[in-house]
Amino acid sequence: MGYNIINDDGYEFTCSNGIWLSMLELAKENGWEPEGTELWADDGEEIYFVKKLEWGDEGAYTDYNGQRMSYRDMEKMIIALKRADPLELADLLLDELIEFHKSMQDSIYCIY
Repeated sequence: MGYNIINDDGYEFTCSNGIWLSMLELAKENGWEPEGTELWADDGEEIYFVKKLEWGDEGAYTDYNGQRMSYRDMEKMIIALKRADPLELADLLLDELIEFHKSMQDSIYCIY
């Protein structure tokens, strides 16, 4: 199973579990301070806010529940990843993530 990061317009970035988890950890190691994600729910009639998930909360960036990650948070994560040792980035899809991110200004990303 892998991760699908989808923006408001339906554009999608897909990667394996290992790549997404490595990106998160490597970004943290290189200065990224996660803003956290938001969990929303849809009861069929309306979409409503459930709770804010901080970095240490279970599943904040790793559950497949459509948590919302802000454009700014993704941007800061990419900036931190660019500071990482190129050898550590070798197997990560950073260029693809950057292209995905650049195509959407001020979007919200949902993690599935």
